[in-house]
Amino acid sequence: MKKWWFIVLAVIVIVLIWYSVHLYRQIDAPKTSNESAAVQVAKEQYSLRTVDNVESYHGSKAFVVIEGTTEKDGRVFVFVGPKHEVKRVKVSDGVTENDRRKEINEQESPKEWVSLKPGIEDDQVVWEAVYIDRKGHYTFDYANFKTGERYKKYSLNQDM
Repeated sequence: MKKWWFIVLAVIVIVLIWYSVHLYRQIDAPKTSNESAAVQVAKEQYSLRTVDNVESYHGSKAFVVIEGTTEKDGRVFVFVGPKHEVKRVKVSDGVTENDRRKEINEQESPKEWVSLKPGIEDDQVVWEAVYIDRKGHYTFDYANFKTGERYKKYSLNQDM
């Protein structure tokens, strides 16, 4: 009798694991599909030789941000919007990620970094820095990509 219960329990666990994996894949599929389509658009429009990084940016508009290289321009960021509108900037035309991180570390002394990535706000390329500041606020700090000048900053209280 114990053996029978063990077999039933094992089958239930296997079915639950299979269903969890299946559900995760269904939830993740649109994101991966959207990113794949954006990479294809970027490759076609800008002849990307390599794709080094792909991530989603969700500001006032959503973009897929592709970091890669082209024969002509070297390292670039390509931003692909939901309607496949595309914008490209050379990485060398802007403030580096390391410089932006260093500037925020010196000025704000964040407790914890969440992310630092390029994005687009009001049709201008920006660095979006997300961190937890000294007071424990969740902070979104935007700076112009080319000049490094602060564009806007939001801090949200985390108290519950």
